[in-house]
Amino acid sequence: MGSCAFAQQQFKVTMGKQSKTLIMDGKAAEYTIKKSAIKTGNVVIAAINPAEYTETIRSFMLVDDADAELYRIKNAKTKTSISLKSLTPKLQSGKTYRLYTISIPSDPAKAALVRVRRILVASITIL
Repeated sequence: MGSCAFAQQQFKVTMGKQSKTLIMDGKAAEYTIKKSAIKTGNVVIAAINPAEYTETIRSFMLVDDADAELYRIKNAKTKTSISLKSLTPKLQSGKTYRLYTISIPSDPAKAALVRVRRILVASITIL
């Protein structure tokens, strides 16, 4: 098995006025947001080097503290946006949620050889 060139992709994650650049290495960005502030705006996830992104199929998922999936974006593009308003009914004050990503090669032969694992992108605490 060869190495995967896309394993350390970089993304810029913006939530409200908070923006952080992340290397997909499992070290999560920490965000704290007031519940009243999540009625508008988006969480925006943008690839910093979109050329590397063409070889993969990436998904993002938001999970709660019991690891139950609340939201999933399949086949995410190089810039993906999640409406905070659509998440409002699912989020509770005082809870922390985690945003994960998974990625597989777009080539089915390579995808059959890859062990898929979630990588933590961000930890989001609702006040």
